[in-house]
Amino acid sequence: VRHSNIPMLVFHDIRIEYEGFIAQMDFILITKTSVYILETKRLSGDIEVTSTGDFIRNIKDINGALIKREGMYSPITQSQRQASILRQLLMDHLDFPGELIIRPLVVIANPKSIVDLSKAPISIKDSIIKYDQLIRNLRESEYKLENQPRFKESLMESMADVILHYDMPKKVDYNAKYGLAV
Repeated sequence: VRHSNIPMLVFHDIRIEYEGFIAQMDFILITKTSVYILETKRLSGDIEVTSTGDFIRNIKDINGALIKREGMYSPITQSQRQASILRQLLMDHLDFPGELIIRPLVVIANPKSIVDLSKAPISIKDSIIKYDQLIRNLRESEYKLENQPRFKESLMESMADVILHYDMPKKVDYNAKYGLAV
């Protein structure tokens, strides 16, 4: 996103606790038109999405022979839940000049993974991208929304303040976790 030339605020590793719900988000991007939630996945194996939206991981040996085929939890479901929590938080605390567009994206970060979306529903095809297509995808999305009401910088900063106020990083006691003496 650094080289996208899109003005934005970027947050990394945000854990929102709000009204009894928790959402851990890898990245939140706030642009003048939208809020993007990026769920990054460094998945091993090849990923296939069925026509019903099920995710299947195919793990192959070094020669390309299939070793294991298994279902996996849908990262789309996870990102949609995160978007729902973030939308509720922002809507409860701020006024928006138009529709609040929150776009959850799953970014496949493993360059060796092959993602087969040929049978996937369109909503899933539009929500999964490879990491090297992120900037192109953001530019296209921003271009499509150029006629939407724009967020003023003050509203973008207010969104950032709300997000940071509700960011509750998980505290890890590494001494206890690894049995270290203090």
